[in-house]
Amino acid sequence: MVAEPPPVVWILHSDPVLREASVAAVRQMGFIATPVESAAQGLGWLNHSGGLIPDLILFDDAVGDMAPAQFAAALTEALADLVPPAIYVVSSEESAEALISSSFKPGQDVLLQRPVPARDVLRAVFSALRRATEDSSVLHAHGLELDVVRRMLVYRGRNIHLTRFECGFLEYIMRRKDRVVTCHELLEHVWGFEPGTGASEVVRAHVRNLRRKLQLLGAPRDLIWTLPGRGYRLSEPLDS
Repeated sequence: MVAEPPPVVWILHSDPVLREASVAAVRQMGFIATPVESAAQGLGWLNHSGGLIPDLILFDDAVGDMAPAQFAAALTEALADLVPPAIYVVSSEESAEALISSSFKPGQDVLLQRPVPARDVLRAVFSALRRATEDSSVLHAHGLELDVVRRMLVYRGRNIHLTRFECGFLEYIMRRKDRVVTCHELLEHVWGFEPGTGASEVVRAHVRNLRRKLQLLGAPRDLIWTLPGRGYRLSEPLDS
């Protein structure tokens, strides 16, 4: 059985020494920390990574190439409702006010203003990831309800239990509803294969089983769309 991967945290800071110190501290907490040198680099990854989104972004306004408010707006434009939680460390009242009046999401995002101890930043990282995990254990999309912890799929009051990989597949596409995810992406992030390995038939077999279970629930089979040569997408059924 493939273990659940730890959360991924992006660390945005232009100073290589401080950036690597933050990366090391986050990794000591048991999370995957990815150093990001600039806001432009991070946004570029989001726009060209096939939907691979971090679980949390730690944005220090010392990154320099983009103000926090601009970065928050760019995130919302790029990802819409898939925007991950973000922790913003800002250096002025003006920067904080501009952020709050833009795309800042109270209850999801965290705003910290200097001077702030490093331990408080790390505490905010841990709390944000824990809150995101608790809030996202039950997913809803197109009439489906998926309890990730119990691996229970519900449709119009009827429920059915899913296998680990059926649940993993459905969770992955529900978190990216109306976006295409490729077989390679699914094999790597749901099944745990190394990049470039694994057979697409593995995914197809689980999709066939999931569609049978959708039928048993009375849900449309074509909630899960196959796009030949591209991948899969969770969308409204054709007869809707």
